[in-house]
This record gives sequence, C-alpha cells and structure tokens, in this order.
Amino acid sequence: MYRCYDAADTLLYVGCSIDPDRRLHEHRRKDWWPQVTRSEVEWFDRPYDAALREWQVSQTENPLHGTPISYIGIRGAPGGPPLNKPGWSRKS
Repeated sequence: MYRCYDAADTLLYVGCSIDPDRRLHEHRRKDWWPQVTRSEVEWFDRPYDAALREWQVSQTENPLHGTPISYIGIRGAPGGPPLNKPGWSRKS
C-alpha cells in the first residue's frame, strides 16, 4: 500500500499494488501528480491486508484524490479468489 503527499504533508492519494514503483510511475499521468513531493510504501504479507489497510486509510485520512478499491473478492480475501500468485510480499 502506498500514500502520496504534497509539500504540506496533505495526503493526496492512497493506493495498493504488488509493484508500487510501477504504479507510482503510472500515476505521473494524473492531474494531481505534480503536487506530489513524497510517497511512502507500507508492505503486507497478504493482499487482503494491504487492501483492507488502503480502505481504512481512505476512510480515516481522507485523501484528496481517488477512491479505494473494494477489498471484497480480491485474492486472499475470505470468500475471494485463492492467493496463488507469488510476489505479494516485499522482496528481499
């Protein structure tokens, strides 16, 4: 899960990806991207936990842009598809 902040430490965006570097690069096309001065990445062992945390952050920290994905039905979530893809946790 990653967060993007502006110079005043306002949360601009929160997202979730197995490859945050690639995803952050993709965000460079967004109209809010020029405001980003820093980003933070928080790693989780299971994608469900990362998506749940993304949703929690979106509800409590109120990012200015974007809407959280629904974590219901993602890989590894109870009742969702099985977690059978490698690479969901931080690589050493």
